[in-house]
Amino acid sequence: MATVMTQETYLDRGERIFVGAVAFVLAAETLATIVCSGTQFAWPRLILGVFGGVFILYLAQRLYAGDATVERLALGWAGFQVVLMLVSILLGSSGPQLVQDIGVPWRGLAFIKLLAYAVFAACLQMRGSARAFLVSRRGEEVAKYLPAEVVIDTTPVTLPPEQAKALGDLSSLMTKTALALIVVGVVVIVNVIPLSLNISRRGAVGVLEGLLTLGLGVLLLVPAQTLGKNPDAATVGWLESAWQRLTWWHFAAAAVGLLLLIAVVLRFLIEWAQ
Repeated sequence: MATVMTQETYLDRGERIFVGAVAFVLAAETLATIVCSGTQFAWPRLILGVFGGVFILYLAQRLYAGDATVERLALGWAGFQVVLMLVSILLGSSGPQLVQDIGVPWRGLAFIKLLAYAVFAACLQMRGSARAFLVSRRGEEVAKYLPAEVVIDTTPVTLPPEQAKALGDLSSLMTKTALALIVVGVVVIVNVIPLSLNISRRGAVGVLEGLLTLGLGVLLLVPAQTLGKNPDAATVGWLESAWQRLTWWHFAAAAVGLLLLIAVVLRFLIEWAQ
C-alpha cells in the first residue's frame, strides 16, 4: 500500500534533496581543488575550481529564490562540468596539457565531481520532489509534478499574535545562527589552507571541520526560512513541514557533532604522533 503524504511533506523532501545536491557539488569542488592544487598545481584549474564553488552557491541562491531564467544557465554549467569530467576520466593524467590544466587529473576525483554535477542536473530536470520544490519556489502550479499519493492539506491555522511573533523571532535567531556557522566554517577552511596549497594531514582535518560547520549552517537555514513564513498563510501542512524540518535538523546536528568530535580526536592523534 502506497504511503500517503501531504504536499508540504513532499516539497520538504525535495528541498532537502536539492540542498544536499548543492552541498555535494560544493564539497566535490572544494575537495578536487584542494587535492589537485596541492599535488599538481595549475592556475587555470585553481581559478575554475574557486569560480565553480562560488558560482554553484549563486545558482542555488537564485534557484531557491524562484528565478526561472537561471535554470538553463545552471543546466549548461552542469553539462559543461559533466563533459569535462568525462574527458578527464577517459584521458586520466596522460591527456593534453589544456585538459590537465582545467580538468581533474585523478580519475577518482573526476568521478566524484561527475556524480555530483549529474545529481545536481537531475534535480533540475528529472520529474521528482526536487523539481516540484523548485517549481513551487517560482510560484507555478505544482500539481502536475506531484505523484498520486500526495494530498494537499490547506486547512488554515490561525495563530495568536504572541505565537506568530515567537515564531518570527525564532526564525530570525536561527537565521543569524546559521549565517554565523557559515562564516565560521569559511574562516576555518581559509585559516588551515596555506598559500602554497600543500595541505598537511592536520590541515585536511581542519578543512573537514570547516566543511562540517559550514554545512550545519546551510542546513539550519532550511527550517529557519520555513518558520519565517507569513503566519497569516499558515496551514496544517505548513506546520507539519516546519516540524519535520526541525526534526531533520536535529538529526543532522547530532550527526555533524559526532563527526566534529571524530575530527577533533583525529587532530589530537596527528599532533601526538608528531
